[in-house]
This record gives sequence, C-alpha cells and structure tokens, in this order.
Amino acid sequence: MTGWQIAPEALEKTLRTTQDHVLAFQEALSRVETEVVEPVVSGAGSDGTVAVALVDFLEEQFSGRVTQIVQYCSRAVEFTADAANSYIAGDEQMAQDTMAVARESGGWDA
Repeated sequence: MTGWQIAPEALEKTLRTTQDHVLAFQEALSRVETEVVEPVVSGAGSDGTVAVALVDFLEEQFSGRVTQIVQYCSRAVEFTADAANSYIAGDEQMAQDTMAVARESGGWDA
C-alpha cells in the first residue's frame, strides 16, 4: 500500500461521479416499465403473450442480476471511499483491512 498516491479532491470527485452514474442507472431502470413494458403491452395484441413474457423476464432480471449489479457498484464506491479515507488519515492497516473485507464480501475485485 505504500505505493498509493491519492489526491483527496480527485478521489472525492471520482467517487461522487461514479455514485451519480449508479443512481442514474437505477433511475433509468425504474423507467423500464413505462418506457418499455407499457408500449409492448399496448401493442402486443389481444392475447398478451408477448407482454406477459416480457414482464416475467424483466421481473426475473430485476429481482436478481440488476439488483445485484446496483448493490455491487454502490458497495464498491463505499469500500473505495473507506479504504482511501483510512489511507489518507495515515491508517494503512485499516485501509488494508477494508480492502480485505471488500474482497471477501464481493464488494470489489482488487
């Protein structure tokens, strides 16, 4: 860890930008129902087979992979901030411990 060189202002800007992108991704996902599902439902015909299949597919994705991706990204930002802040404060051991916890919990692959 002694090879780290952290510019606190740049780190803060990068973390804020990354978290903003995670939130924008979450927001975009929340619009899927109105921007994707509703047009399919209204244009799918009378039996609704396509609409039901689409809704089932999206529910499966959102309950699993998509939620995990958003959580993974948010945790990675949090762990990065915690480790960097510990390092900046001069506590290299705490920074290393934070990185180890992040790796063990799947918070990042460093």
